[in-house]
Formats: sequence, C-alpha cells, structure tokens
Amino acid sequence: MYSKQKGKQFEEKIAQIIQKYCQKHFPNLETNLANLQVRRSPFSGIAQYELGDIELGIYRLVLPKLVIECKKWKHLNFNNSLFSVLKTLEKLYISYKEQYNKKLTEIKIDLVLVFSANYGKIYCFTELDFDNIDNIRYKQFMVYEFEEFINMYIQKTKENNTLICG
Repeated sequence: MYSKQKGKQFEEKIAQIIQKYCQKHFPNLETNLANLQVRRSPFSGIAQYELGDIELGIYRLVLPKLVIECKKWKHLNFNNSLFSVLKTLEKLYISYKEQYNKKLTEIKIDLVLVFSANYGKIYCFTELDFDNIDNIRYKQFMVYEFEEFINMYIQKTKENNTLICG
C-alpha cells in the first residue's frame, strides 16, 4: 500500500475514534448528516479554512480549540532511542504550532499531534498546562495513548467547559 493511502486511512481511523468519544460524551449532538460528523479533512489541513487533518463537524461547537494533526511513520521505533523520537516529535509539534500561530493570530488552539508506526499503537503528543506547588503556570510536553487522551480531553472539556492543553 502506498504511503498516501496509509496516511489517508490513518486519518480516517483517527476521525472514527474522535467521533466515537464525541458521541459518548455529547449524545445530544449526534447527527446522521455526513458533513456534520467527524471526518478526515478533504485537503488534509492545507486549505486556508481548514484546521488540521481532521474536521470536527458539529462537535466544533463544543471543542472549538481542538486541532488534530496526524502522522503515520513507516519506521518509528521507541526501542531504539526514546529521546530521539521525542525530539523529532517536539520539532514537528513546534513547526505545526508556529504555522497555526501565523494563520490564526487571534485564536489560541489546542494542538494534538497523533502518530503511529505501521501496525503500532496510536499515540499523541501535546503540550499541557500545569500549576506547580507555587501556583506558577508552566507547560510540559506529554505523550499519551490517543484513545485515553481524547476521552480525557472531551470529558474534561465537557465537565469544566475549559480546555486543558496549552
């Protein structure tokens, strides 16, 4: 299978996972209209009006800051050098963040980089805000299993009506 096809299939899989958790947490917003469901962005985030690789459809109303970028790697191996993998993810994340900061000067986004190796688990890389013991805010890069993260993100957003990413 070609890498473009794998990337497209990966984005479609991520859209399905997000749709599942959105339906779980926001059952009143469920819709059968295809253009209002979570789906892969037709131009994969390159069109001027698109935010990321995944369109949130009707759920953009309740998750207005969430932006998902997807990356499927042929050779991603956490066993070789975890530090090297994390540095690569950090550089890619910062690159995406800078692009969005230029594109969206007035809007703060919650960027989530979703990634996987071929036939591997799906993870995400993002930046979270924390308060330390002196109540000083700081940001920390974190890696999560994607389904665990998206469930937590949607649940916290619903409960607090606030977003947790930086």
